[in-house]
Amino acid sequence: MAYEDDEVVENLKNWWQKNGTALMFAVAVGLFSFAGWRYWQTTSVEAATQAQSLQQQMQIDVQRLSTNPNDKDILAEVQRLGDQLMKDYSRTPYAQDAALLLAKVAVEANDLPKAITLLKGVIADSSDDTEVALAQSRLA
Repeated sequence: MAYEDDEVVENLKNWWQKNGTALMFAVAVGLFSFAGWRYWQTTSVEAATQAQSLQQQMQIDVQRLSTNPNDKDILAEVQRLGDQLMKDYSRTPYAQDAALLLAKVAVEANDLPKAITLLKGVIADSSDDTEVALAQSRLA
């Protein structure tokens, strides 16, 4: 029996020498892949949450602007929030929503060239057919 145990141990040592490096590499790749996936998920959720918060603030300011159309501070804040959404979150639907809101504000301020530019940007960049149709109808 002792001979068999020694034989098993020797076989395990041989197997480890032959396959240990590959096994450790596979485990390391698996762990790094899992960690990378978790990091990506966490940062994606955080970015979406931040973008949503900015959009909500922008919508609140647009409503405030509708009751105080001559308030330059509110207008500047709406513009800042919209620009930030379009720059920092350009690959999210929040950027297109910001462009649509900024176009609305531009029309209300009688800045039609700016509104046209923003609406054309939504048409060119959006993957959402509803947003494209909305921008096209507002452009018409």
